[in-house]
Amino acid sequence: MEKKALLEKLHNQMISEIQDYAIILLDLDGTILSWNKGAEKIQGYKPNEILNQNFRLITALHDDNGEVIGFTKLTKELSDHDKY
Repeated sequence: MEKKALLEKLHNQMISEIQDYAIILLDLDGTILSWNKGAEKIQGYKPNEILNQNFRLITALHDDNGEVIGFTKLTKELSDHDKY
């Protein structure tokens, strides 16, 4: 395997395996393109449940007329104490 391809594979695997942080890649329309183990752990969705969905399904912000004006998501990793 050429070095550039190997580095890309290792980089992708590194991002995928991180569990302490949710790393989510979105396209310009807000479609979820990647979902790492941290996102699964923190958000609760498995990749096959969330990939290709729009980020707006997570939490949309609306103006006084009900129009979507943005999106937000607050994430926190739960400690073992918080889980019980």
